Amino acid sequence: MCCRLGLLAASFIFVGQVFNLSAQVITSPTGQAETSSNSKGDAGAKTGSAAKLDVHGDPLPDGALMRFGTSRFRFGGGGISAAALSPDGKLLVTSQGGDVVTLADPATGKLINNLRLPGGFGVAAMQFTNDSKRLVTMSYGPQIQVVDMPSGKSVAKLTTPQQNVQPAGLSISPDGNFVAVGTNNFGQPKNSVYLFEVSSSKLLHSLEVIQNNQIKAAIAPNGALVATWGYYIPKGGENDPDQGRTVQVFDGKTGKELRKIVIDRNQIMGAAFSPDGKTLAVASGMASFHLFDAESGKEQRGFAGRRGQGQQLHFSPDGKLLVAAAMDGTVQVWETSTNKRVGLSDRPRQRLFSLAFPKEGEVWALGSEGATLSMWNAVTGKSLAPEDGHHFWIRTLAFSSDGKTLLSTSAEGKVCWWDTATGKELRNFILRDDPHNRYGSAYNSGGYALSRDGKYLAAATDYGMGAIRVWDLANGQVLCDFDAPRFYGNAPSFGFSPDGSKLAAVGQRSVLVWDVSTGMELPSLPFKDDPNANQPGGGNGGSIAFTPDGKLLAASRNYYDRTTGTPLGEVYLYNVEKRSLIHKLDRAGQFPGALTFSADGKLLAVPMQDRTVLLLRAGTGKEVGRLNGSQQGGVQALAFSPDGRLVAGSQVDNVYRSAVSVNSMVVGSLQPRNRIVLWELASGQIRQDFVGHEGAVAALAFSPNGKALATGGFDTTIVLWDLKHRASEKFAVVAPEEMDQLWNDLTHKEAKQALKPMQRLLDSPKLALDFLQEHLQPVKAPDIKAEEIEKLIADLDHENFNIRAKANRSLEQLGEVAGPALRKAADVDLGLEVARRIKSLVEKLDKGTLTPEEVRWVRAVEVLESLASPEALAMLESLARGAPQARLTLEAREALGRLRQSK
Repeated sequence: MCCRLGLLAASFIFVGQVFNLSAQVITSPTGQAETSSNSKGDAGAKTGSAAKLDVHGDPLPDGALMRFGTSRFRFGGGGISAAALSPDGKLLVTSQGGDVVTLADPATGKLINNLRLPGGFGVAAMQFTNDSKRLVTMSYGPQIQVVDMPSGKSVAKLTTPQQNVQPAGLSISPDGNFVAVGTNNFGQPKNSVYLFEVSSSKLLHSLEVIQNNQIKAAIAPNGALVATWGYYIPKGGENDPDQGRTVQVFDGKTGKELRKIVIDRNQIMGAAFSPDGKTLAVASGMASFHLFDAESGKEQRGFAGRRGQGQQLHFSPDGKLLVAAAMDGTVQVWETSTNKRVGLSDRPRQRLFSLAFPKEGEVWALGSEGATLSMWNAVTGKSLAPEDGHHFWIRTLAFSSDGKTLLSTSAEGKVCWWDTATGKELRNFILRDDPHNRYGSAYNSGGYALSRDGKYLAAATDYGMGAIRVWDLANGQVLCDFDAPRFYGNAPSFGFSPDGSKLAAVGQRSVLVWDVSTGMELPSLPFKDDPNANQPGGGNGGSIAFTPDGKLLAASRNYYDRTTGTPLGEVYLYNVEKRSLIHKLDRAGQFPGALTFSADGKLLAVPMQDRTVLLLRAGTGKEVGRLNGSQQGGVQALAFSPDGRLVAGSQVDNVYRSAVSVNSMVVGSLQPRNRIVLWELASGQIRQDFVGHEGAVAALAFSPNGKALATGGFDTTIVLWDLKHRASEKFAVVAPEEMDQLWNDLTHKEAKQALKPMQRLLDSPKLALDFLQEHLQPVKAPDIKAEEIEKLIADLDHENFNIRAKANRSLEQLGEVAGPALRKAADVDLGLEVARRIKSLVEKLDKGTLTPEEVRWVRAVEVLESLASPEALAMLESLARGAPQARLTLEAREALGRLRQSK
């Protein structure tokens, strides 16, 4: 449905928040200012020979101006579940938890190929053979695949007798011919480690172990010995403290248990055989390491390490080094001959996947911080992968008021400031949480919100039933914590008022409000009573948004009906000053997404699960339009452009992606891909779309001048898109004889088709100005009297069809001039048919539906505003003196206001 509402103030938006900003200057990624007819400079105003590479030398997607952060060592746009480096250091393999593993160059982090593992959904672990020729992968089920590398040819598929068990550990012998699989079988009558021979794909033995949880194994050379260990969880009141601190040693040929090795410490964490098979290293759960004679089980010596290490325990291939690593990323390295510590790397907390020995005396560690693969030399501590930018998905984006800086936050609690002229990171800040409240590698946050001026950052934490922590970014200090009970298990949704003085959050029964400076809780804004909304476990969060002037607040509440399980979505519109409810929108069967106000506060956008975006009049809550998105994915984030002409949204489409299967055939599967969509409000149609992120995009922000759009994704990168000139397109100078056709094309009902004539006019500014001067004249006030309008309304019920149709067209062309009379007539009983015609005319006025000519006016004025030359300003001033209620007059006035504000 076509719709249009003028937006007077500039804005930026992050996940449902809207804030005012003034104009900005953005230069090219090379650091050279882009030329523009606007003397102040505009992001995306002129790309010319725009760079095709980002600051790291990697290709930019079509239509992109710049990339903040790096796409290297980011695989799949989501979390990494397993990773391994070939022993020769030439191939890096990662999995994102599905049935496809990614092959990359470890020197650059660039993608080489995708390899699909049939029947192997959810790769949990992977390991190379010592000769780097084979990769063994373990998936949930479990399924074990032995694959020739890098061809992808299947060597063996190993199947356990017990299906549908969770795998816990994978170990292969140095020669690659024996594989042991541990399981997580708590509650099962028997617990086993399965030993396979790869050459025959045969299960040799099911080794019965005494533990019942997280069972793992290590194999000696040629499969001669197998050591097993794991956790023991007491059942039925029994308690045997030796179960968890015992290593069982089995004969690999017969499967018989040879001995038990019990350490006088707490819990076995890991074990490993030396390359010659003569020594067995064992790590305790405390801080001690023990070396045993593998044949006799006699302890040779013990020494101290760091607490919690040993979950990864390996000898180097030459046996000269022993390496122990903890799941938090800490790695220690010792010389086996002297027990001398020769390496200690204490990295930021992360999950560590594997260790590799590509060169003598070197130990490389592979870990993950969210969507990023980290790789470092564990002896020297030196990073082998880029560390700048974000390592988790982007949560929020905000431009500075001058546009020279872009602020971003991500899920690990990292805040980055970027130089928009160069694409380089200026500085960063890490949110520090209380140590006992920090789990895993990320700052334990359920969401973020930035104040309009970028001074305050609010983050949902996990203290008790939930809290919102407010940070002062100027000095890096915690300002206060607000109690915000979770909304049925989900972190609360929250946002700052435009002046940063208040913070509002969606609660269970109301919108909670606090004074940021004093910490005082202010009167809440209640939801309407609904017994179904107060059922434990029934909620799904919500959203908060203020209008830029802070007078109105929108909040959504999502929950499930306790009897039917039907999703129930509600949107509330409040007058903040009067604490009164303006409107409540109910949407059964759907959860509204992140709410977003236009810059003038007149329009509220509500993304819905049916892939549409509702446009509501903020003052009344009445629907005035609807934007239709992709046929595949719903809208995840929204942003209004500062001039009010565009709405940007991120959607996930399912696309067919190819991969090489294990039988070397090219296969494929539907996988999510993000698409950035820009709707033109004048026509209600999609004007531009961009593809360039792996995975979802949850953060959008227009540059203050509206000529560029920043998008932050799950792939940890931020892309700056050109909204005026596609970076891949170059337009020839418009010939005079083409002008009439371009003028006609400006009425095209498809916004994508109308964008090209606008771009071509901008590329021929002098010719365009002369031509627009001829075709755009101030609209004269209609010379019509009130009784003539009443006559037209009466003619809507004329017996002659042609007269009825002519009256309808005339009233439609009069627009708001006839509005008062039409609204008055709507309250009078004039008959069913005429009432229908009047209702249709009034709805068009209320919804801002534009005629094709009015759509052309909007696009032509946009061209003049983009040119921003003295001649263009003079034309806008002339057009602004036209009939007050004419669309062309209103558009010219709004454009002038923005241009004057930017000076």
